Amino acid sequence: MYLIIFALIFILNSISTKLQSNINSTKSYLLYINEDKNLLEFPNAIDAQLYTNNSNPFCKLIQKNIAIYIKQFPILENHEIYDQVDNQVYPFDQKQFICMTQIQDGIIVLTTDFIINFFQFNYDAIQSNKNNQFAKKIWTADFKSIIQGSDLIIEFAQIVFCPSSNQVLIIFPSTAYLLRINQVKTKEQNLEVINVGDWVKRSNRGLTKSIDDFIFTCVGEYGIDIYQQASDSLRFIANLDKINLKLEQFNLKDFTLIKLNDFDYKCYFLDLNGDVYIIEIQIIKYELKFQLLTLIYSKGQGISIDTKNGINLFVAYQFSHIYYVVEYYISVNQSIYFELNSYKTRNQIKCLDATDEFVILQGNNHHKILFRSDIYQYQSDNLPVFTYLGLRDFEIFSLYSDIQQTLKGFEIFVGITSTSLFLVKFDIQPYSIRCLTNQTNLSEIQYYQFLSNTTTFIETDNHVDQIVNQTIFNFTVQFIDSEDFKFQIETYQILIGILFFILFNTFFYWIHIQKRKINDLEKQISLGQRRNRSKINNL
Repeated sequence: MYLIIFALIFILNSISTKLQSNINSTKSYLLYINEDKNLLEFPNAIDAQLYTNNSNPFCKLIQKNIAIYIKQFPILENHEIYDQVDNQVYPFDQKQFICMTQIQDGIIVLTTDFIINFFQFNYDAIQSNKNNQFAKKIWTADFKSIIQGSDLIIEFAQIVFCPSSNQVLIIFPSTAYLLRINQVKTKEQNLEVINVGDWVKRSNRGLTKSIDDFIFTCVGEYGIDIYQQASDSLRFIANLDKINLKLEQFNLKDFTLIKLNDFDYKCYFLDLNGDVYIIEIQIIKYELKFQLLTLIYSKGQGISIDTKNGINLFVAYQFSHIYYVVEYYISVNQSIYFELNSYKTRNQIKCLDATDEFVILQGNNHHKILFRSDIYQYQSDNLPVFTYLGLRDFEIFSLYSDIQQTLKGFEIFVGITSTSLFLVKFDIQPYSIRCLTNQTNLSEIQYYQFLSNTTTFIETDNHVDQIVNQTIFNFTVQFIDSEDFKFQIETYQILIGILFFILFNTFFYWIHIQKRKINDLEKQISLGQRRNRSKINNL
């Protein structure tokens, strides 16, 4: 109980907001009639407004949006397609993909008949928005024949890549196995499999994550199990449950974590009842120390939780038949938190996946995108949506090759349906100002004011200063007739040509005069020298 009391310290904390305005000088723009032009872009703006007193404005503000490119690569051929069924229902009379993980330059996929498939990425196809064959099958192997006699339940299988050891972890409810990555990237089908003897059997197992040398796996009412790399296998080092956390109840539904320092991690645990526990964990020489930093009380039944930067934390709840997503600001070094944004819907939310700029609200077939906030703001109900039927499993695309610079600016997800591989590229379209008119009154000049905000948080002892930097940009727009403008340009070009011709001739005339002066001077010097020689000879 003392851990909860410690976490309630945030009640004594406070937050203050300070506004800083920056007004830019007015700029003027000339545009053609009937020209639809994207005049300005504001890639750093989190929110924006455009003001004008014109009843028929030339320009309008285009809201921040996202361009979505979807690639689907069919692999398995079934007489029946199960992409439209719930992704928790597996009709096993047909071969299907069931889980996957990304490894270096490829993905490993497990099927319902225990076949392991390795697909290697085609980066040229990933860059292209047309070529759907973004991966190539390298080999397949029968996993069940390798581990004969084991009691495997395929519908609860998971695959996790461990980058620090270059191993692939294949998890079942009661057992787990490791494959070496140097085997996985060859064409050999006779894989050497390591049975994780220290693996703890659990009746309920959820999300499993790998970070550095550690494996964190959600085990429901048993909390979370933690393993560490030891030689070629894994060693069980700790379990966090309601007993050692000194909580009355702790039924872990979902979690995420970030690295603070070596062997030091900040974990965000979502309880089934909706409470969020933010705990700092240190693991040194197989010994675990932990401290509860913050407790966020429930707003409904817990569904999912995720963060990319550790500061913008997204939590999905369900209350009655309404689904909520709340974005919290989480203090970096203190027990302070506050709500930044919220969104509610009647459409089911199954999972959250956060990136640097947005979070994906995974539904049944329709998946919404909620942008990250820096200040509290009203969130529109019209969120960007992409539709994809039968999502089984997917991950944020990690780049292990030299192609990072080429794909910079894109967020990419790769995953599976029951029969296909898929890849989704997200290209964020920032706030922009677009202008267009077909009117003939060329004398009209319209005045606009663009206002945007960005926020910086400065933390001091038990206090957070929210610095809102407000940028005000004033500009004018006037449209001109393209024919008149073309005539003016041609006239200016002729005048400039004449001017250059005059200057060119003047320059050469000046050079000619200077040469004549030099020749005259040389003649005078030569004549003087002759006279001097003549006088010397007379003497």
